[in-house]
Amino acid sequence: MSEFQKINLTLHVTTAALTLGILFLQSLAVVMSRRLDGESQIAALRSIQERIQAFVYYPMLVVMIITGTFNIHATNAFAQGKWLHWKLLFVLLLLGLGYLIGREIKVGPYKKPFGILIHIMVFVLGYSILWLAVLRPY
Repeated sequence: MSEFQKINLTLHVTTAALTLGILFLQSLAVVMSRRLDGESQIAALRSIQERIQAFVYYPMLVVMIITGTFNIHATNAFAQGKWLHWKLLFVLLLLGLGYLIGREIKVGPYKKPFGILIHIMVFVLGYSILWLAVLRPY
């Protein structure tokens, strides 16, 4: 593995961890926002969440996808095993949950059970991706 591949892998793991952490905290904030009383509190939280989504989550997501794509091609990971297909499926599902969280931030809250389900699914899928990456890195 070349130095560039090591740096790229480090960048991918770092941005993946931060992206997953931000998505988890965003989904938690959406669930907890249902407990706020005043409209001004909800508006302030929504504004903060929109900024985090636009200026932190999306740029990191782009970097994570680019570095992950490079890692797939550089290591020829598809030819070495079938676990990567599962990881990519989980990543696509997380992207869908990220879309639902972003929609909830902009449009308004979902019903409580659905918001909690999204939060739990972010945790389960994120844990599954990390488990696959640690158990079978390449």
